[in-house]
Amino acid sequence: MVITIALAFACMFLYQLHLYKRFKTTGKSRRIILVLYGFSLIYCISVYYSASWVNPNPVILALFKPVQDWILFKQ
Repeated sequence: MVITIALAFACMFLYQLHLYKRFKTTGKSRRIILVLYGFSLIYCISVYYSASWVNPNPVILALFKPVQDWILFKQ
């Protein structure tokens, strides 16, 4: 599965390089996109190996639990 993720990112990266050459982008925008690709690849692989590390459920519960309690209490 990780190989599939890496291949998908490689295909997107190669297509992005093609677009760089086609539209003559600046070096700054190239670096920004490459850093974003790197972070998103690391994030996808970390989610695959340990979903509990990047699980957003505790944050979502902390944000919306008071709102939910307020709505249920009003009814």
